[in-house]
Amino acid sequence: MKNISVTTTIENIFEGDCRLDATYYASDVFQANKILEAYEAKGHDISSIGNFSKGTFNPPPIKRIFTDDIKKGTPYMLPHEMYDFYWEAKKFVLSNKMPNINDWFLKEGWIILSQSGTVGKPYFVTKSDEKIVLSQNAIRIPPQNKDYGGFIYAYLSTWIGQTLLKKDKFGITVKHIRPAQVDSIPVPDIPDEKKKSISEKIKKAFELRNQAIELLNEAKKAIYQELNAPEKNIFEEDDPTEE
Repeated sequence: MKNISVTTTIENIFEGDCRLDATYYASDVFQANKILEAYEAKGHDISSIGNFSKGTFNPPPIKRIFTDDIKKGTPYMLPHEMYDFYWEAKKFVLSNKMPNINDWFLKEGWIILSQSGTVGKPYFVTKSDEKIVLSQNAIRIPPQNKDYGGFIYAYLSTWIGQTLLKKDKFGITVKHIRPAQVDSIPVPDIPDEKKKSISEKIKKAFELRNQAIELLNEAKKAIYQELNAPEKNIFEEDDPTEE
């Protein structure tokens, strides 16, 4: 890993929660803040993720009850699996036997962030994701206004959003971020019509992704039917190291 050293002022250190890790004051962080300051200087407003969110959170930990019965089980997703273009559930849980499970389900329009490891990578939840239970180890952002959810996803996908998110990560071996740190990320409060237009583009992109997955499923099913073969590899074993 490349070593990073920076020079900063004592004022910046006090403004930065007295953080002493160099990445917090790196050049790209400085540049991202300067871009937002210039936008604000032109008379535009700068808001924050917290102001666009109903309440950024991690669900509380609960005991998970896994099952091998696909018909009775609910698909269970691990945080790193969110970004697979083609995702198939490898684990299933008995959600009806798990109290307080509701906040673990994905909800349409939410933005999800990876919380540990490669922190801050966003995912946009669509209607077809709503029957999936997502691991606790991902941060949920339920938008105040559903019309702006795609805008928040798009902003957090830019190098500016990613830089400001990742500057807050902490940890020695595995990096982490917390919901409160996500809420503090500054966001340019661009005109409403532009926020809506950007959100529509994101929604359309994920709808097309879902359509592509449906076509892939149809193609694979046709091959299994032609071969009179099972659609699941009955000899495949789960990775015991995955949680």
